[in-house]
Amino acid sequence: KVVFNGDDIKDLNVGWYRDQLGLVAQEPVLFDCTIRENICYGSPNATQEQIEDVAKQANAHDFIMSFPDGYDTDVGAGSALLISGGQKQRICIARALLKRPKVLLLDEATSALDSESEKMVQDALDKLMADKSEERTIIAIAHRLSTIRNFDRIAVIDKGKVREIGSHDELMAKNGRYARLVALQDLGSEVVSGPHVSSKKELASTIEPIEANKKDTEKGDDVEDGARDKALEKANAARARSLAFDESRYFLIGAVGAVFAGVVFPGWGIAFGYMIEVLYTSVIPCDDSHPVVPFDTCQDYYDDIADGMRDKARQISYSYLGLAVSIMIGSTLLYWGMGNASERINKRVRDMAFTSVIRQEIAWFDMRNPGAVTAQLAEDAAMLHSFSGEPIRSLVLSIASVLVGVIVSFVYMWPFALLTLATIPFMAFG
Repeated sequence: KVVFNGDDIKDLNVGWYRDQLGLVAQEPVLFDCTIRENICYGSPNATQEQIEDVAKQANAHDFIMSFPDGYDTDVGAGSALLISGGQKQRICIARALLKRPKVLLLDEATSALDSESEKMVQDALDKLMADKSEERTIIAIAHRLSTIRNFDRIAVIDKGKVREIGSHDELMAKNGRYARLVALQDLGSEVVSGPHVSSKKELASTIEPIEANKKDTEKGDDVEDGARDKALEKANAARARSLAFDESRYFLIGAVGAVFAGVVFPGWGIAFGYMIEVLYTSVIPCDDSHPVVPFDTCQDYYDDIADGMRDKARQISYSYLGLAVSIMIGSTLLYWGMGNASERINKRVRDMAFTSVIRQEIAWFDMRNPGAVTAQLAEDAAMLHSFSGEPIRSLVLSIASVLVGVIVSFVYMWPFALLTLATIPFMAFG
């Protein structure tokens, strides 16, 4: 949670809380009016003395007074006066300071400025940090490390995670990411200015330890991220099992249906074997002078063979009918049970995800495209459905078929059952 003076911001009045914050964005924005009116947007009832005071704090009073109209100078789009980016930024800082914020946010306040303007704005920020009369917290987001060296605490964020935190001296002593960034930026300024690097060999010797340190740090981070990802996968698998446990009765019904449906495959084999036996029934040649024992005539022998084949064919027909009924009942139970379980899990996940999304803070949506959020909701639910739907049905049906087939094999011919068990692993991985 986020706290302000020890209180959760969720418990604070939104209007009052926003009055305690001041923001200076990366791109300075001035309204189509005078400098005085631009600064007064921070506090409409401010006096001239208060306006000049914050302008001095922002290191802007001197250049404002150099204009012919001073604080009444028009700086709008139609103005003939052109002011620099650094001057605009200092006016924005003065505007933010006029409301006397408890927290001042600087979002890359100097990144879009040239070196001279950056120095002027940085002097203004240093003056603010040195002023102990105001109880003010300054939070700055910066890529230029020279602008944050004097801050009490510096947090190094990489790939959305806080990697290091501490003062400038503490982070330099760690010789980690921050120290590497400082060295690279200092090296870049030296290469531009020229006098401190005498040769390519000296430059290479400076870069090599930095790159080695970078590789070691990134390797450690990769190991850490890999371990964290594995732990997250285990946690997600456990969460998925807990979601599936609530639908265990539907999975049980589907498993029973899989057993009935699994009978079909070995049942076909048995029925097909009897059908082959009927089709290949042997008939001994017969002569009325020497009929087949114990029949009196050859016709009696032929009638007996025909009756036996007819009875077996009828039994085979009944077995196929039974298999049809079994697969109909089994498939119905299998798809009804597994389908209900899958859809109920899918719906519960969608409801939980949607509830989580609508309870997020506004800032969460600022960092995410609404289309991407809705697409992720649909894709995650579809992925869970593909995991708990057809793959589970196929797995249960296959296991049931193999178990029924092995049991039948042991009943009719146990050596063949042992041979089947020995070949199952090769069939599975083949």
